[in-house]
Order: sequence, then C-alpha cells, then structure tokens
Amino acid sequence: MLHKIQYETEPYGTNQYSVTLTEGKFAGVKYVLGKTELIEGKDNLTLKYHYDIIESKVEDSDVKEFETFIGDVLMQMLSDGVKNNDLVYSGGVDAD
Repeated sequence: MLHKIQYETEPYGTNQYSVTLTEGKFAGVKYVLGKTELIEGKDNLTLKYHYDIIESKVEDSDVKEFETFIGDVLMQMLSDGVKNNDLVYSGGVDAD
C-alpha cells in the first residue's frame, strides 16, 4: 500500500459501521465488514474477514481485486486505530 486509501465510515445498525470507498476503481462501493480474524501461521499472519456489499456492485471478474483492496483498507483501519489509540475490540476472549 503506497498511499492512504480514501474512504468514509458511518454507523450501520446497532454496533457496526459501513465503509464507503471514495476513490479509484471501486469508488462508490459501500460495504459492511463482519467477523474479522487474524490467523497466526508458522511464519506469517493471515487476515480473514467477511463482508457484505450494501450499495453499488462489483463485477464478477473484479471480485478478487476488490477483496484485496478492501483487505488493504482493513489493514489501514487497524493500523490507524492502533496509532490513534482508538481501536475497539469486542467479542473475543482475553488470554490473560
């Protein structure tokens, strides 16, 4: 990811936010992220997430590219949340 991806968030339902992409090939696509997991491998970390598109459309031929793009958005959101100390975590179990 070479530059900050531009997007907007707004409340969606009781405890979620929708994400609207505001630039590039997928500008105008609005989606909601569902369950998100970090899966630890032997030498890597994999980000697994579910999403639902709620506005606009992604062509079948672009699905893989779209999923990579919103994965980059999610990584940016996580990084910004940690940097700004405003990342909210819920629904998990504290190992300590």
